[in-house]
Amino acid sequence: MAEQLFIRILNMSLTGSFVILIVWAIRFFLRKAPSIFSYCLWAVVLFRLLCPISFSADFSLFNALPAPFTEYGRIAYISENILENNRFPMPVTTPESESSKGYDRQNADASAGTPDFSKTALILKTAAGIWQAGILIMALYSIGTMMRLKEKLKSAAQVRDNIYISEKIATPFVIGIIHPRIYLPSGLSEKETEYILLHEQIHLKRKDHLLKTAAYATLCLHWFNPLVWAAFFLCGKDMEMSCDEAVIRKIGNGVKKEYSASLLCLSTGKRIVNGIPLAFGEGETGSRIRNILQYKKPAALAFLFTTVVCIAAAVILLANPEPAEEETGGAYITFYGIITDIVWEGTSRRLLVCPGIGEMEIPEAENIDTYFEPGDERNPHELLPGDLAAITFSADEDVSILETWPARFSVSAESILVLWQGLSLENTGNGSYLFTFPGGVVPDAETAKLGDTLSLYWEESEDRAYLTQTPESESSELIASVSILAVDENEYGASMLTIELSLSDIQQILSGFGFHIRFSLEQNTPSAKGSSEHNGAADSALPSEEWMEHAFSILKENFLLELESQQ
Repeated sequence: MAEQLFIRILNMSLTGSFVILIVWAIRFFLRKAPSIFSYCLWAVVLFRLLCPISFSADFSLFNALPAPFTEYGRIAYISENILENNRFPMPVTTPESESSKGYDRQNADASAGTPDFSKTALILKTAAGIWQAGILIMALYSIGTMMRLKEKLKSAAQVRDNIYISEKIATPFVIGIIHPRIYLPSGLSEKETEYILLHEQIHLKRKDHLLKTAAYATLCLHWFNPLVWAAFFLCGKDMEMSCDEAVIRKIGNGVKKEYSASLLCLSTGKRIVNGIPLAFGEGETGSRIRNILQYKKPAALAFLFTTVVCIAAAVILLANPEPAEEETGGAYITFYGIITDIVWEGTSRRLLVCPGIGEMEIPEAENIDTYFEPGDERNPHELLPGDLAAITFSADEDVSILETWPARFSVSAESILVLWQGLSLENTGNGSYLFTFPGGVVPDAETAKLGDTLSLYWEESEDRAYLTQTPESESSELIASVSILAVDENEYGASMLTIELSLSDIQQILSGFGFHIRFSLEQNTPSAKGSSEHNGAADSALPSEEWMEHAFSILKENFLLELESQQ
């Protein structure tokens, strides 16, 4: 997917930008050292911009930054699953040793509204399209430049091996990847030819033509980053200076003036930005000449010390920060939902109804168990309709939700734990849910009736044990106060209460139902007039439709009795 690839490039570009700045600073302190050291450090930048994966270590410089999270060896400033995370609210990552709400209050409130999925997707899709267009433009520019250059070189004459002379070029250069060729302008003196050939042959021996091609490809991928442009040109400059120094070391200091004169005569003063030719005169001619004239072969001890420093800097810059402790085995991600049998096209399917997501396929899991003691009729490793299930994944897994129907988790679960039985959940379609649950968890539930107010609280507890008493702790936090919409009985004769809750409230309640959720029942007293007219308090609380049905049944019975008496 282009959007995910663009996010990965952005993450690498951000990481690479930090490394570019560090290498730039190191390069300043190495300005009197041989340029080969600075040149080699740019390889670290190239790696960071092309490879998203690296090793982790405590000594990484990235530990000093406001740490982005590290996943699968990648530094992820922006999650590659940002679209899934915007479309589907994800539960918080929680250390295994802590007691926590499945959704903290802030996250729950944030997910209560409709996620702005379409806006995020549009912005990301537009940015990815612009990025792809930039790559195409740079690729076409490079191809066009190469075609024009090859047209000029058709008349070049081969001197020997891979060396050619052309009257249509003004500066020597190397061109080609698999079978590179050295092209020289006509009219060079014997000494100039010697210096230039040695310079270009050193390029080929070091495989600079391959490195520069890779550098330009990297520039195409990260064309939007100005630091990458700066790194591309500085790397080219260090490449040429280090090659100049290699020529001086091979021939001797006595050729500095002649070599500099050749460079000055043949330099075009222009950079070839297509990333393929390596031109003898490419780069800043003045700085290269100054570097040649000032160059001195370093002492062995100084060379060794600088080598050790650069290797250490490279290793530190290649290292990713160590993942936080809770990301490496002490953390998990949990989804809460209710198991439901749904009939679709004449076939019954057992699915998980997850608030904010919808119907989902039940993932495979290493363990399926019940928190409570199951009866003889219940298999503890089987999921049944009405089960409140906690679907747990390791935080090390890249968990996302696939947009299908039913929706699917991208990976298998670590465990599925049944926390309660006999619940049901129904989406009203207007951002709320009808939640039906056993009334036995509510104090004085036997007196509950339609229209009574039920308050639900979150209460912290140190142990995971079923606690159903009315909240008495000062830490109790009110989640919602709602009216009871229905009082029914299940097949075992136990009372069942139905209430309506918002998305954020039901997410929080399911994550703590039976452990952290407390209930308080407030009975609403009917008026005297309502009591006398509708034969008791229960009838007075009937909704209008139910009252009409009740009244119609009474009229029907009276009508039938009247008919019998007349017969």
